[in-house]
Amino acid sequence: MNPLIGFGVGWSAVAWYVFISRLILPALQKSDPDRRLAMLLAPQMFRHVSVLLLLPGTTLATMPAELAWGIFIGDALTAVLAVIAVVAVMGGSRRANLLAWLCTIVGLADLLKNLAHSAWVGGIDHFGPAVAIPVMGVPFMAWMHVFAIRELLRRTSGSEDNEAWRS
Repeated sequence: MNPLIGFGVGWSAVAWYVFISRLILPALQKSDPDRRLAMLLAPQMFRHVSVLLLLPGTTLATMPAELAWGIFIGDALTAVLAVIAVVAVMGGSRRANLLAWLCTIVGLADLLKNLAHSAWVGGIDHFGPAVAIPVMGVPFMAWMHVFAIRELLRRTSGSEDNEAWRS
């Protein structure tokens, strides 16, 4: 792997953490718990962007088809689950937390699977122009999953106060 890609992923992870934890979460602290959870899940609805990996010219011709399809299928599933979860949460469904957990666990597991598969086949070297997806998008989505889990644990524990967001 080109060390500049590693730098880009690492920097994105730091930048997204600061952006989310210092700018987004304090603003969400003022929101009701349902809106807060929905906002943490909502970015997952855009994981369909990995369809670009299947379009000619957006990756190198050497991109393993099983890697591109595997990423797209998992991302598409996560995007669909995110839409369902956000609608359920904002609609006050009894199953909202369950659907939010499902979206978050499937999405995070998919990210980890994609990272492992990419490492195994040297996938990052095949992304070509689409390298912005793993460099910028993956760290953001990973942090959003982490903070969604934090919110879900807070909701599950019954701690509905906003003090939990100050740590």
